[in-house]
Amino acid sequence: MTRDEFIQKLIDINACKESLLWVRSTPGTPEELWRACGNGDWLLWLIENVGIAPLCPASRESLWINHKEKMAPIQAEYKAKVAPIQAEYNAKVTPLLHERDKEMGPISIRRDANSVDLAPIRAKYHAKLELIWVEYEASEAPFLVEYEAKVAPLWVAYRENLARLTVFGVPWCKIEAALVNRVTLIT
Repeated sequence: MTRDEFIQKLIDINACKESLLWVRSTPGTPEELWRACGNGDWLLWLIENVGIAPLCPASRESLWINHKEKMAPIQAEYKAKVAPIQAEYNAKVTPLLHERDKEMGPISIRRDANSVDLAPIRAKYHAKLELIWVEYEASEAPFLVEYEAKVAPLWVAYRENLARLTVFGVPWCKIEAALVNRVTLIT
């Protein structure tokens, strides 16, 4: 199978834009691309879309458990840092929601569109709640940026390990045969 044929097969089975961009910009034969790809999600997607049995569930589960164990302390640290911010947010929002509900009346009245026009009340409280949410997001943002910077390399490593596991478990000849024998339905 040539590169162009491989790319066309990927297009035919609706591969994502990112994977197609990588294939087009990375030199090598289709087999070399299969071996070089560092994104296990793409490789798993490909084998599943050409009808090849997925990898051993125990191997994938083991890899996922290992990934979750590495993520856990970072997630715990993030949750601990934002907990006071979330508590402050809840402390501001909860009384405001109670106040809004009291002003809007019983639920039975709120459900009856003909009984009262509640739009002005909803709008007033929506504006107040929106300001509190913007404040919350601004307070949380530095912690979220820090968290994402810490977990990004772990996700890259997970995808690379998944790719190695996939390439090891599924030889290129099976992928190529499945792609060659695949019938594309024109709709």
